[in-house]
Amino acid sequence: MSTCPSFKFYIPGEKGPVSFESNLWHLPLSGNSGEFLKNVQAPGVAIGPEPTIGDYFSAARTFLEKENSQLLATALSLMAGKGGENDPIRAVKLFLEKHGAFYHPLRVKVLSKTGRSATLVLNGAVSRPGLALIEKEYQLLANLEKQAAIVYTPRVFGARIQTLEISNFEKAISFDAIAGNLNSDKRNVGFFLGEWFEGFREFHISTRDGELKVAVWSSNGDGDYLSLERAAVIYEQIAHILTVYYNLNTGEQIHPWHHAAGDFVVDPLAEGLPVKLITVRGYESLMEVDPGEGPVGHVLPALLFFFLNLTLRIQMDRLDGVGPLVFLGEGILKATVTGFLRGLDDKSEHALTPEVPGPREITGLRDIFVEVIAGFSREQIEAILTNLIDAWPINAPERTIAGAHLKSHASFVHSAFKNR
Repeated sequence: MSTCPSFKFYIPGEKGPVSFESNLWHLPLSGNSGEFLKNVQAPGVAIGPEPTIGDYFSAARTFLEKENSQLLATALSLMAGKGGENDPIRAVKLFLEKHGAFYHPLRVKVLSKTGRSATLVLNGAVSRPGLALIEKEYQLLANLEKQAAIVYTPRVFGARIQTLEISNFEKAISFDAIAGNLNSDKRNVGFFLGEWFEGFREFHISTRDGELKVAVWSSNGDGDYLSLERAAVIYEQIAHILTVYYNLNTGEQIHPWHHAAGDFVVDPLAEGLPVKLITVRGYESLMEVDPGEGPVGHVLPALLFFFLNLTLRIQMDRLDGVGPLVFLGEGILKATVTGFLRGLDDKSEHALTPEVPGPREITGLRDIFVEVIAGFSREQIEAILTNLIDAWPINAPERTIAGAHLKSHASFVHSAFKNR
């Protein structure tokens, strides 16, 4: 039975839907074709004909309508309960939320005939880096969903790369052929459909009344401002989430991630300021792990590396997401330690990959870790941190700011475990 839902398309800030008759429909997807490469800030973007907003909306509709909108129907059933053949999808609304470094995410509102509804995200990529990432990220999210007892990442429902019909293609192809820069990657679009975390919003460090605060953004660009003291629970949860997904057996972890990229989101209206992780660009080990050293021997060095790297990375954000790097300080470090140790507790209660024997069988891992790190002097912790930072890319601004705070950070880490 064909669902034949109606589709409407929206751009935040515009009154009512946009269509082929709207001027916005025919604008470049980036908003300004001359500034496209600057806006996306992603390496290796191919030069070639750029799709319009209308091209992108049309491609998204094609993706969602495939096989009588079966993918949408499946996602709706999983999120809102099954409705049966007599409850087809009636309406689909697509909202172009923003232009990211790799994706142009669409918020998708789905409504059935009887009133079942769900909000989804359709991540789409048109650049070469985005197309390379989108299938990889879909698989990573699908795999991580199976690993944790409590899932902090979005459920995903389907992915595909398809041909992108570009409305101004003939004009663009003649120009690019002359310039010798035509690239077929610009004629593809990749999508994956996933869960949208309703009420969750992006946040960044900001300044308000002369103080550093955490700004939680709304879709219209306004922000609610939280003191660092109140926002500490956000960073505690981030540390907890990353530790939950850290694999004790292999040292694999979610990497890279960055506050400035908006990887984590928070619900500012819910009790406890719950946090979710909305993107996973990689999952790998950052150091060699030798299982031959025995359960404790091979776990602790990699775990120590993960923890100290976490204490540095979690401290850094760009002012308002795009400005200079800021290092947050001792209060956020304390929250990080709490979240990390809580994550170790969870590994005892809810083992990842329980069918795999080994480090999960270590009893009292939290206590063992605390005892080991408490045995280090401040100078030893500083030396380990120095070696860790030296392994970062030489020109990375994170390396510079972490180095500038190295001594005070080492002292804070040492003090955090001194009396435990």
